[in-house]
Amino acid sequence: MEERKVWLEKLQEDVEIPEIVYQKVELAFDRIRTVPNPTGARKMKVKTSGSRKKYAIFILAAVLMIGTLSVSAATYFHWNDKFKEEYKVTPEIEKKLNESNTAKEINQFTEHDGIRFEAVQSVADETAAIIVIKICGSEQFPLRTRMNFRNIDINVGDMEDKVSIVANLLESDSDAQPDDIWNDGWTYELILVNNEEGSLLGKEIKLTFTDIIDSYEEKRTLTELPPLLESVWELSIVLDNEDNGKEYEVNQQIAGTEAKINKIRVSPVAFTVDFDWKRQMKTETSIGANGETEAFEHAVNPPELMGVVLEDGTVLENITDFYNGHYTNEEFTQYQARGVFTQFIEYENVKELIFYAEGETGMEAEKVYVSVK
Repeated sequence: MEERKVWLEKLQEDVEIPEIVYQKVELAFDRIRTVPNPTGARKMKVKTSGSRKKYAIFILAAVLMIGTLSVSAATYFHWNDKFKEEYKVTPEIEKKLNESNTAKEINQFTEHDGIRFEAVQSVADETAAIIVIKICGSEQFPLRTRMNFRNIDINVGDMEDKVSIVANLLESDSDAQPDDIWNDGWTYELILVNNEEGSLLGKEIKLTFTDIIDSYEEKRTLTELPPLLESVWELSIVLDNEDNGKEYEVNQQIAGTEAKINKIRVSPVAFTVDFDWKRQMKTETSIGANGETEAFEHAVNPPELMGVVLEDGTVLENITDFYNGHYTNEEFTQYQARGVFTQFIEYENVKELIFYAEGETGMEAEKVYVSVK
């Protein structure tokens, strides 16, 4: 903005403007004068008398205005419709995520053997990232309901074995037949959650998809069949999103449990909860393969975050997916849980946390509200 202001001020000064500027201005106006008007609308008259400098200023101002509009427009992009539906993205949330650079357009693609892979967009913070991948077939190789990939491999820089990764196909149609063609292609969401300290942002993420197979026939026959299309598609992207979120110091006991919440960090896409929680084991029984009752022991996790209440009273329940929980000290008394939201939230307006706390019978869960204010 300052640069444009300086240029306009300089043009308004009594300085010599190069003849080439005047020539380009006159050429521009000549074009305007000679453009036919087939619509019958009123023509705009262009007056050519007066200061030539005014025209130079006028043209430069118009060019700068177009540049301004281009920069502003670049902030926004068309979100994938299936992704918006999946995460219940409202226009207000979409605008906030775009303007904060939590959501970014990617537009990286590779295309061969009749298949196009495109990384469309991402929503991410330091802890978690959701990447939208669009895969399109062609007349050469149409994508059908019965198809899938033999293998999907996702490598995150130097964070091998430190990231939980899930790939979900967003489309679903209970009435689809095995040979139905996906005319609009497949839309995958790739969910990455960092299980330890450090950041996903700035890391190179390499996506490798190998061989398209007839997954329907393989499941039916319980046999690994030759691929329908033998090939490898690779795509590398770097998450340049900006980390946005808020840490709440809670320091409260979850009523009816031994768990105390020390703090929670929430962003539009993910959450990290730190507990005081002593390690404890529980013995359960199950029916074994031989029909006999067997006993087994497992660790008991602290209550799970399952929703939030916003400042305006909006209650958002069942909007969380847990991906990792681990103790953070050698005494096994401090526990950290990490996961993602299945509906993007206004993290700065969280008023209460909703937890599922196991009941006395161990067979039912009760909702417990914990204030963060």
